[in-house]
Amino acid sequence: MNQAVHADILSAPDVRSAKKHEENEAPSRRFGHVAAPKLVPKLLPPCPSDNAVYDQDIGAGNVAQLLPDCLLFQNEAWPSVSGILAFQNRNRYVAQPTITFMPEYPGYLWGGVTSYIDPRDDGLRVHFEEVTEPATNPAVRRMRILASSSGSPNHWLEVSRREDTPFVMVADVQRTVIEWMKETSLSRPVNASPRLSNWITLTDEDGKEFDLEVWIWRGLEALDDTMENWVLKLADDAVGW
Repeated sequence: MNQAVHADILSAPDVRSAKKHEENEAPSRRFGHVAAPKLVPKLLPPCPSDNAVYDQDIGAGNVAQLLPDCLLFQNEAWPSVSGILAFQNRNRYVAQPTITFMPEYPGYLWGGVTSYIDPRDDGLRVHFEEVTEPATNPAVRRMRILASSSGSPNHWLEVSRREDTPFVMVADVQRTVIEWMKETSLSRPVNASPRLSNWITLTDEDGKEFDLEVWIWRGLEALDDTMENWVLKLADDAVGW
């Protein structure tokens, strides 16, 4: 009897120690592992199209990728038009002229009012860059622009997309607007407002100057949320450059 009691007394601290150890260990067992966040995959946006020619799926295995880069690397930005075309409350060129040593080629002055500039002995020339990036994000296969000027009714411009490109490019919009301005200028009074063109002076790094007449505007504003219908905002004499 005494031996049993003595054994129980000796083992009691061990029981208390074990319980205390469990209490110390419990928090680590309860909070030691945090659930990993769930990854939710995002589907690639569909390629807008009027027909099935460019409706290509991502290939598997050794099948080549046929989707255009504008969709493969599309970012998370809100739907928008390219900053080159977007409306700004200032007058600016429809197409940006640059001074280069590039040789002449047919239509190299497509963004200017004149189709010819006297050549220079040093080989410098004015060129207009062909911006081939999508005109909108997401890219679209068609764009319509509502254009109007004083003395003429509203007119819808259908942007001409190149056959080998599955979306409307910045240069497609610029060329469409410039062609309309050229045609419209033929039937307008010389000093009609708003102006469609203006003379500018380009200066290179050595201080050499080019005088050039270019087509001007303030850009495009969206008519709806489809990225397809836009209104042309012409230059404003009260705004300036």
